[in-house]
Amino acid sequence: MIGRRLHPAMVPLVVLPLLLAGCATSAPEGADEESHETSFLDYDGMVAEYTQTAQTLSLPEGYSFPAEPFERTDELYQQGFGANQAVFIWNCDWGREWLAVRGVDETAAAHAFEMYASVTETDTYKQSWDPVSIQVPFEAALEAAELGDASQIQADLTTNCPE
Repeated sequence: MIGRRLHPAMVPLVVLPLLLAGCATSAPEGADEESHETSFLDYDGMVAEYTQTAQTLSLPEGYSFPAEPFERTDELYQQGFGANQAVFIWNCDWGREWLAVRGVDETAAAHAFEMYASVTETDTYKQSWDPVSIQVPFEAALEAAELGDASQIQADLTTNCPE
């Protein structure tokens, strides 16, 4: 239906079920009601989440995670933000490593590219990277790189991965 308008007679068929679904008074049987709520963390909680996730990710030799992803703030962070920051840093470092070793050590480059591309298997990618504005260009950059064009990954890292 891309590019088509919804016929006015179809509006109730689409909107009514959405409205009724939003009016449920309780969670479905067996569901955890708290899973529908968004939890927020203070800076220390976010850093703890970041650190816990960083400990599960391996970086290229010579790289390390910063102790804190950025300077302390008094803001609240949605649960998952710290984990996403760790995955973001991990992905940036593997992308940098791939750019550094491609054309020099093909075995190391293949491993670095595999690690960089494996972000698509993470919850961060699946749940936090917008399917249209982030996932599509990222996957296009991977395809171009597999064909020998590193420019899109270079542009991504230059734009999104500050040193």
